[in-house]
Parts: sequence; C-alpha cells; structure tokens
Amino acid sequence: MSTIIIEEAEIARGKEMQALNARINAGGDRLMLHLADRDIEAIWYAAKEPGRPLLVTMHGGGFLFGGSALDKNMWKSLRDAWDVNVASIGYRMTPEHRFPDALYDCYESILYLRDRMPELAFDREHISVMGNSAGANLAAATCLLAAQKGDLRLKNQILIYPLLDLYTAPEEKAPELVGDYAMDELFHKLYVDREAAKDPLVSPIYADTDALAKVPEAMIVVCEYDNLRGEGEAYAGKLTEAGVTTYLHLAKDMAHIFFENAFMMPRSDEATEEWELAERELIQKRTGEVMEFIASHYER
Repeated sequence: MSTIIIEEAEIARGKEMQALNARINAGGDRLMLHLADRDIEAIWYAAKEPGRPLLVTMHGGGFLFGGSALDKNMWKSLRDAWDVNVASIGYRMTPEHRFPDALYDCYESILYLRDRMPELAFDREHISVMGNSAGANLAAATCLLAAQKGDLRLKNQILIYPLLDLYTAPEEKAPELVGDYAMDELFHKLYVDREAAKDPLVSPIYADTDALAKVPEAMIVVCEYDNLRGEGEAYAGKLTEAGVTTYLHLAKDMAHIFFENAFMMPRSDEATEEWELAERELIQKRTGEVMEFIASHYER
C-alpha cells in the first residue's frame, strides 16, 4: 500500500475521531469560547467548591487524533483527585490547521476563560496547564508564549511524555527502540514544515535559557520505553539550568500513552488471561505513581 493511501486513511481516521468527540457525552459542560475570529469549544469539569484553581488541559493525538471529550474519564479523575477545575481545550487540528493555530487556540482560550467568563468560579490567579504527548507540546509552548507576551501568568506546567522536538527524525531519537515511526513522521509533517521545526514554539527543546527562565514550575513524566524519553529528560535539564523548579518522574516499564489508557481500561476482573491481568495491574500501579508524583509537587 502506498504512503499516500496510508496517510489519507489516517487523516480520515482523525476526522472520524473528531466527529465522535463532537457527539459523545463529554461528562462535563461544553462551553463555546468566542475568540476574535473563531469559536473554540472547551469541556468544563467543575470542582466541588468555588474558588478552586484551574487546570487547562490539552489532549494528545499527534495534532491529528484525539479530542477534548475523548479523555473525559482522565480529566474527571484529575479534577476529583486534585480538587481543581479542569478545562479541556478543543483546539483545531491538522491537516487543515497547522502551526501555530492549535497553539493560539490554547493560549487565547485561557485568556478568554480568565477574562470573559465571570460565571466560572475559579481562582484566576491560579491557572496551570497540562498535556499529554502532542498536548504536552502545546502546554509547554503555551508557557513560552505567555512568557513572551507577558499577559498571562501560569502557576505550573504538567507535561506527560511530552513531544518537544519536531525537528529530529522520530527514528533517530531512540535507535535502541525498535518501532514503526511512520505515524510520528506524519504527525510532524502535517503540523509544521521541517525548516520551521526548530522554532521553540514548535519544538520547546530549542528554547534558549533566557526564554526558559520565565516559564512556570514544571512536572515532567517520561516513559522507560518511549522514543520521546530523551527529549523529556533533556528539557527537564534545560529548565533546571535556567533556574526553573523542575521535577522529573520516570515511569518504569511503561510505553507511550499508558497514562491515558489507564483511565479507559476495563476492570481488572474482566481480564481473560493471567498476563492481561498482570499488565493492567502494572499500568494502574504506574498511573497511581504518576498521580502521586504530580500531587506532591502541584502548587495549588
């Protein structure tokens, strides 16, 4: 099958996922944010009490897959565990919307929530961002953009196996890990032209020390078996060198997207094989460790 046909099939799959995201029960309130020249949806998961902090989240999926409501179990679990409001941003995706559309959707949505929705009773001095994979790219880039513009002060950035380098070829990031990186290459290609991929707002790993020194405290989670591990660890090191309080957690034995998967897994008692039960229990254990790691450092 040709590369073009495969790419077209994956783009079609992304469209199907977006359609599903629009029609499922989001488990929270669907808000429409009327930005300057477009409307962006956010799913609001309210804390139990007014005045609690806001955690703005960006879903993963390589800028092509995923959706603001598809990780509803995860966002609701984080809300309940950390006693915060959660706003999941429905940023625009590829192939129609390339860099910087998704980034500005995230950034301007935060400003809109802060400034133009007084009915949302959250602490406007305590806003943090969180993302997984490509969503973590957007979260990190949002922090850099906020530092550049100076009109948004963020408290924390929580980056789960972040994609921070869209310039380096995926297969070169961790040669010791055997894998098919065609999908990663498609994600990169659809999001940005390679000649622009070293822009720190595309690839935060290329931000200089002066820029990094202005971003908020960071919690970064990397997986033992993930070709993004190296850039996550390197970014933690660069942030630390820039004077940013940074916490790094290694999820041992885990591969990419284990964290989201933990919130979508069937109950362990539904496992049909012993190995399946053991795998689910390990993923749940590692997910619990990540939750504890973030809870212990999340300034809220």
